[in-house]
Amino acid sequence: SEMCGYPLPVQVALFHSIKPLFRNRPLLILLNKTDLRKMSDLSEQENELIKSMAQTEEGGAPIEFFETSCATKDGVDAARAKACDLLMEKRITQK
Repeated sequence: SEMCGYPLPVQVALFHSIKPLFRNRPLLILLNKTDLRKMSDLSEQENELIKSMAQTEEGGAPIEFFETSCATKDGVDAARAKACDLLMEKRITQK
């Protein structure tokens, strides 16, 4: 939504700069504040920026997107459930 004060390209660049820290770990990207701006409202260029975050290295864990709104709670339960499932899977495979 860019309500944080940073334009989308800056937010995506920040993600790409820290992405290596999460290598080989499950990763969810929450696209929050969809009550203010939905993915369908984004330009083609903005959608491409978002999609660029899903690119993984060969053999890397897939990255999933969740559209959420903390204000309306839309998508929050689904994102939380997926995060819990991924953490449980990781814990089981580490034992």
